[in-house]
Amino acid sequence: MFQEDSTNISYSHEAPAPYYCPITTELMKDPVSAEDGHTYERAAITEWLTNKDTSPVTGVKFTSKNLTPNYALKHLIELYKREHRQLPAAANQPNAPLAPLNQQQEMNAEVDRLIEQYHGNMANNKCDKALDNIQAALVQQPNNVNFLQFRGDAYCSLNQGQSALDDYMAALRIQPNLAQDTIFYRLGGMLIVHLIKANLH
Repeated sequence: MFQEDSTNISYSHEAPAPYYCPITTELMKDPVSAEDGHTYERAAITEWLTNKDTSPVTGVKFTSKNLTPNYALKHLIELYKREHRQLPAAANQPNAPLAPLNQQQEMNAEVDRLIEQYHGNMANNKCDKALDNIQAALVQQPNNVNFLQFRGDAYCSLNQGQSALDDYMAALRIQPNLAQDTIFYRLGGMLIVHLIKANLH
């Protein structure tokens, strides 16, 4: 049995279905794609393949047991966790009554809806729609560092490298310690190299 976390961490919104491993039904940490076109938690599918040679989803027999890291999905899952992670509730703390939604709460709810749609569209390679989602969210929260990164990711997927780099740099100006984030640093470096090569041609 595989568990995503032993600390019972919760999230404010349900993650898009592609973020969950079909075997463990948990959010993936190290997603890999198999020959059947589906993505699994590496440890789960590796254990599965030690005893079986069929797809856990389709039941079709594998002709190859090679696994390919799904870096794009891993990045999306890590961003989702960072954006929606909730602190554990205090023990025995009574639930506070829900207050009526005011205008700010309604705006926040709309932004949350847009971000949920963004993650779903990115996971399903509907990057143009994801870009529309995050553009609308940024209208409400123009200095949200995570949203700038999300838009950069969408631009990357649409091969708009300069726009993506502009968003990553904007996020870095707002939050300089992002330079210590390995994934953020690697993506920025890859974009710079890509743009340099493109300008040489």
